[in-house]
Amino acid sequence: MSRKPSSTDGFHPLEPFTGERPLGSRLEEARMRFERGRGPRQVLAALECAVLAALVGRRPEAESFLLRGRSVATRELEGPVELASALVLLEAGYSARVAGALERAESLPGTQEEPALRALCLVLYAQVLLLDGMSTAAVRASLEGLDQLPPGEEESPLAVHAHLVAAEALLEAGNLPETMPLLEKAARMASCTGLLAARTEVLRVRWGLAQGAPRLEELRATLDRATGRFELLEASRDLALAHMLQASLVAKDASGSPGNWLARAHPLLVKVGTAKDLRLLRQAFRTFSPHKANALIDTDLFSVMEELRERHARLKDILSAQRDARSSEHPHLAALPSPLAKLADGALESVHLTEEALIRALEHTLLERERLGLLVVVSQHLAGIEELEELLTAIPRLALGLIPAAVAGLVELDDNGTLQEFQEGLLPPELPTECFRDAVHSAFQQRAPQLILDKVRPSQPGRGAPQGQRALIPLHGQSRKRLGLVLGLSSARTGLSERDFEQLSVFGSLCGAALMRIRDRIALEQAAARDAATLAAIRDGVLTLDHAGLVCALNHSAARLLRVQPAQLVGRSLRSLAALEPLGEALKAGRPLLNEVIALPHGELLVCTQMYEGGVVATLQELASAQRLAHKLTGAQARFTFEDLLGEDPAFLACLKDARQAARSDVPILITGESGTGKELLAQAIHRASPSAASPFVGINMAAFPRELLESELFGYERGAFTGARAGGNPGKFELADRGTLLLDEIGDMPLEMQVKLLRVLQERTFQRLGGTRDLSLQARVVATTHRDLERAIDEGNFRLDLFHRLRAVHLRLPPLRERRGDIPRLVDYHLRRYTSRLHRRPLQVAPHVMADLMAYDWPGNVRELANLLEGAASLLLDDQDVLVRTPPAIARALQQHTPSPAAWLPGCPSAEAPVLPFAEVERRAFEQALRHCGGNVARAAKALGVAKATFYSKIRRYGLVQEPEPGRAPFAAPHRTVRKNAALAPDYGWTVFPPPPPKGAR
Repeated sequence: MSRKPSSTDGFHPLEPFTGERPLGSRLEEARMRFERGRGPRQVLAALECAVLAALVGRRPEAESFLLRGRSVATRELEGPVELASALVLLEAGYSARVAGALERAESLPGTQEEPALRALCLVLYAQVLLLDGMSTAAVRASLEGLDQLPPGEEESPLAVHAHLVAAEALLEAGNLPETMPLLEKAARMASCTGLLAARTEVLRVRWGLAQGAPRLEELRATLDRATGRFELLEASRDLALAHMLQASLVAKDASGSPGNWLARAHPLLVKVGTAKDLRLLRQAFRTFSPHKANALIDTDLFSVMEELRERHARLKDILSAQRDARSSEHPHLAALPSPLAKLADGALESVHLTEEALIRALEHTLLERERLGLLVVVSQHLAGIEELEELLTAIPRLALGLIPAAVAGLVELDDNGTLQEFQEGLLPPELPTECFRDAVHSAFQQRAPQLILDKVRPSQPGRGAPQGQRALIPLHGQSRKRLGLVLGLSSARTGLSERDFEQLSVFGSLCGAALMRIRDRIALEQAAARDAATLAAIRDGVLTLDHAGLVCALNHSAARLLRVQPAQLVGRSLRSLAALEPLGEALKAGRPLLNEVIALPHGELLVCTQMYEGGVVATLQELASAQRLAHKLTGAQARFTFEDLLGEDPAFLACLKDARQAARSDVPILITGESGTGKELLAQAIHRASPSAASPFVGINMAAFPRELLESELFGYERGAFTGARAGGNPGKFELADRGTLLLDEIGDMPLEMQVKLLRVLQERTFQRLGGTRDLSLQARVVATTHRDLERAIDEGNFRLDLFHRLRAVHLRLPPLRERRGDIPRLVDYHLRRYTSRLHRRPLQVAPHVMADLMAYDWPGNVRELANLLEGAASLLLDDQDVLVRTPPAIARALQQHTPSPAAWLPGCPSAEAPVLPFAEVERRAFEQALRHCGGNVARAAKALGVAKATFYSKIRRYGLVQEPEPGRAPFAAPHRTVRKNAALAPDYGWTVFPPPPPKGAR
């Protein structure tokens, strides 16, 4: 059966308890609806204003709106008016007045007809019982109210509120198992928002504390959410009760001071708390923070003073009544006061004066203590704020708690004289901006609050501050911009006392200190973030150590180079890790390092250090990366060492020995030799063996650049030195080879005009870029190479003699390959192995007749030609071939054109038509003929064949050679005959030598 609609439809007394918007702004909107409304709408707006004002803590305003609503309410709206009154009085803690309002509401017809209003009456009656401490009766009333919830109200604010009241009643009665299901059911309802949601979380925390073994972290997180919601909603009383609950949580795990949370709750409860709230606060102070019981004493003293005044007035009233009664009974005594009456009146007046003096003294003391306590609370609150925006919002609110004012806000005056107003209505419209700016200047100069009088103007309620005065408090500690707090005093206030000014001055200092603290913290965080970003952006590793050798910081590049995680190394010594001990020892020495190579198990690092007062900063770079970077900039790289230069020729070995010795110094070196003999390889080996091996190796081919560009390549150029130059300039080879080695390849092809400039650089060790005026020092070693005969070039006038002497501090001559034929087999084996290794092929060998052709060839291109021809011949082999049996065509043609017939150089060869002899027999005859030709002199014979003397002795032993002695000398014979009839492997060459076949019939 449908219900008849009424004028109360759409109104819900508990609606202000929902929603996430601040209660203050909703109160302003409700005021506007009240002013504009008429009839029932105006009544409902008045009731909404009353409930919102009660939740904010403005009790006089709440009761005022109740009176307004009751005065214009119709008979039908009397029930909602009484229920709204009950809600307002419950927030104030007046249980007796709430009970009276509920009785009046229940007697009204409108309430009896509305099931929702009847259920609300029961829930509110349960709250009254809770206020009076009757939890068992409250449980019965609240559960009955839940049972009477009408259909359609399952998700309404009434349902949420009823579940919360029932849960609180069960919690107070100690029935914990049935409490949590009600809270969980309420939390799932759609209307559980705003204050209802926050109060649900508070009840969850209370239930958790009542469990005995609470999970404090979860409870603290839940209570933090509720506290944040109370602050957002501006629900002061609920926020204070949450602070008191926070004190209980802190006391459980001793993680902080409960007194700090109670101190936060105290000023709020003094303004908006009920008598029960203040009693609970006093009990909490006595339990958790006895040393802060002064607040309780203050409250007790105020109660005593009020009681004294009331009793004095009551006594005076009683005495007056008795006097009046006596006068009415005996009119003839009225004109003659008795002496006892005079004595009583005099004693009463004396006691009254004494009491008033005592009360004023107590009030003054308590007010001073209250001022000090408020400042302490404000200081603690300011100390707990970490964000600048939050602090700027809190300063006006805290100021209103110190000095009663109509409006409070901030103004800012920068160095340009621009005045910015953060809130409308702070500055009086009639007062010129220049006057206010002068007041700001004066306040900051005197470092004290200043009064600014408004001009006489009509009062405009609701717009800015009322007519009266304004106080400007400078917030000390500002840097560039000056920030001030403006308080708009109401016209009813006579002014500020001297104590008020002192309190405001201290408050300004506290706010200024808080601002500087937050700004310093922000600046420090920004500096730390900037330094961290700078370290992260540096590609080189950066490592910071303190004076004790402990790692303070390192960037990700350093962690990558050291193969550690940053968290594993910060705060520890490098020597605590075995892999980093060499680096720790090098940095511990205390001497500056400049591009020093430190060998670690996982690689070599290039280390530079910079000392500072607290320790050392080291930059780390991977040696291989530094070398790759130098190669990228210069186009050259030192890859070869002395171990890569192969040969046993005495002249070649002597050259290498001199090169090793010269590598230790930084004197100029001249390397001469034919093309392909390995001059650049020798220069790289010298650089790798020098102390500056970690520095760049820069090479330039003098014959590869035109003379117009050669100077810019050598010396570099500045910006705009010539047309087509790079915008930022370009360093030259001398500059890029800093502390390294500069290779001047083919120095014999250098133009004469450049030879003069090079000579000057080598003499003075300084140079300038093209287009520049700054002298740059030459710190690189100069190594020059050439295939030309510089002495002949000097005779022809193509090369300067003084430059030749300057470059030839050490002269190294690489012999051509034809002068060290004994090294050919070893070079052949090396290049074939290198080729097969690169292509992952099986090892290759050379047939004896091919090796004979290679030995006989003059090699005008030297080692380079040998390597190229071998790679070409090996590349033509099939996959199943492992022996080079074909002489390269270029060598075969050269030998046919220039090699004489065998009769010309092999003794005992009968004719060209004779059969081809095996290579071993040819070799034996060659060594035998050379030994015979030189009369048994092994040194001369070895030189004639172009082999080493040790090689010649080896062949004598192999073939058992005997020669005719020179006149006057004993015959020579090999000490050990090593001729074998079977095939033998010649270790000097690395290929198989097959002896001639035995004669027919031999065994």
